[in-house]
Amino acid sequence: MHKHHERQSRGRGSRRFSGDRIDIGGTAIKAAIVDVRGDLLESSREPSPRSLSAVHDFAHSLLKRAKGPVCGIGIGCKGVVDATSSLVKSLPGDLHFLEGQLLSEGDQCR
Repeated sequence: MHKHHERQSRGRGSRRFSGDRIDIGGTAIKAAIVDVRGDLLESSREPSPRSLSAVHDFAHSLLKRAKGPVCGIGIGCKGVVDATSSLVKSLPGDLHFLEGQLLSEGDQCR
């Protein structure tokens, strides 16, 4: 995985975070940390991951940068995803390694 990394931060004190938003795309993985009001506190962008471990590494690095508890993670990607279970049923192309995976894994408050 390439380590090109863009990051924006906005110091807003110690607000309680509502969660992370992660968008896994064909060319980039993007993420944001927002507070309970939906205000953007930090954003990040890297080239698309090419393995499940790279997705986990990206998510964990985002959680480590959070300056407070994270009470949810929203993950989006193309393909066919079961809305009830978050199981990726079909995902053609470079992100095929996510097929059969649960996007909801790791969504507990941290």
